[in-house]
Amino acid sequence: MASGSRTVSFILIILLMTVWAMLYHADSIVHKVVFRPTKLDMQHTYRFSKPWRQYSLSPQPNIDLNVIHFYIDKPKGAILYFHGNKDNLDRWGEIASELTEYGWDVFVPDYRGYGKSTGEPSESGLYEDAGALHRFVTEKYSYNHIVFYGRSLGTGVASWLASQYNPSGIVLETPYFSLESLITRYYPLYTYYSENRIEMNSAGFLQNVKAPVMILHGTEDALIPIQEAARLYDSVPFGNKTFITIAGGTHDNLPSAHSYQIALDSFFRCIVPTHIPLSNMSVQ
Repeated sequence: MASGSRTVSFILIILLMTVWAMLYHADSIVHKVVFRPTKLDMQHTYRFSKPWRQYSLSPQPNIDLNVIHFYIDKPKGAILYFHGNKDNLDRWGEIASELTEYGWDVFVPDYRGYGKSTGEPSESGLYEDAGALHRFVTEKYSYNHIVFYGRSLGTGVASWLASQYNPSGIVLETPYFSLESLITRYYPLYTYYSENRIEMNSAGFLQNVKAPVMILHGTEDALIPIQEAARLYDSVPFGNKTFITIAGGTHDNLPSAHSYQIALDSFFRCIVPTHIPLSNMSVQ
């Protein structure tokens, strides 16, 4: 009997220690789940299928941001593309480059700590990276129309950027209401036991944005439930918004859906350019 009591006590101690560790290290654990970069050697050579240029930006001292620019002849404008939470431009560059098929140039950065970009990722750091990209594009090029495009994690970054500047449009693919609300779906104690919470409050960022917003989400998204996107859509206070649900769509396969392609084409066609940007000029 004593042996059984000792076994139960031992199990309870292990459980308590596990719970304590999860609470004490909540910030570190969540940070590693949210930000999952894969580094690249600085000499790594990309092999994209569409024409591209490579730039290095410095959003802060000692931070170098790797950016790929996919370009076409006579683009309608520029898309600033903010990718998901894992991998790097080796994967995301090819995905983002497909948006040139709609007649737009595309700029896509690797966040700090991802790919060839130096530093460590953080919520505030990603905002700094987005701002640096916007300043670079607007200072070096003459685009009259700029669209912010966010994918998964990047939807919060695109939403933040839209709260700081005035884009021609915003596209949010597989978004969340806020990153904090998404995290608490999986870890309900996060709000109470985390001192440095990752918030990325997309809904809050979009409250005063006047540009048209399009949200795309799959009905079978197992990572970010479609309810998050629906809640975000409902929170946008103005009428110039569209919510496209992709039947059977998952977290990663929306671009292959015909309804996705039609929706994007229609959205971009509504943003009518008034002048052709100087996208073919050389930038040093």
